[in-house]
Amino acid sequence: MHYIIAKTLEEKKQIAIYYENIRKEMEKIREEFDEIEENKYNNKMLERIKNYNNETISENISIINQ
Repeated sequence: MHYIIAKTLEEKKQIAIYYENIRKEMEKIREEFDEIEENKYNNKMLERIKNYNNETISENISIINQ
């Protein structure tokens, strides 16, 4: 079964432009989502590094004080 979406060249151009705009919008949405996920990951890693550094500093201070 085949559907005829457009018959004239002008209709075909309009459909192509419509789907191109939809593709661009979806690309923006994906980029925004990826940015949010990347920021979450980066924040988690920064928090881990801070915790590790704080633990290391605490250990070093306790060794020095002994």
